[in-house]
Amino acid sequence: LVQEYCYSNLSRFLAQHSSSHHPTLTLSEKDIDDVFNALDVNANGKVHYETFFRGLKEHEWVASRLGLLTCSLEERLEVFHTIARDGGLSIDQDGLARYYGRRELPGTEVSWAQRIQVA
Repeated sequence: LVQEYCYSNLSRFLAQHSSSHHPTLTLSEKDIDDVFNALDVNANGKVHYETFFRGLKEHEWVASRLGLLTCSLEERLEVFHTIARDGGLSIDQDGLARYYGRRELPGTEVSWAQRIQVA
């Protein structure tokens, strides 16, 4: 049971840390929440292609926060497809967090039980 739990957490950790990530920009969890909530106008947990581009146009602060304010349409499209996991049709908050979220482990000392969770 413990081995399965550790393997599951290790798999999630490796998936998060081996996925594509913005080369220079990292957002806080609050920023990711704010951006996703602004883009997810239907509140269904998915932001489709059209909604994403409309949201960037209507909410300049979102485009700025995502580092896409001065990017071309092609560059924005590339970011969208990098984040999308369902063949490029939509993005979810987890995908946004993987691309823009923190990548490093916490710098504080962790207990052995927390280490099992991280691993």
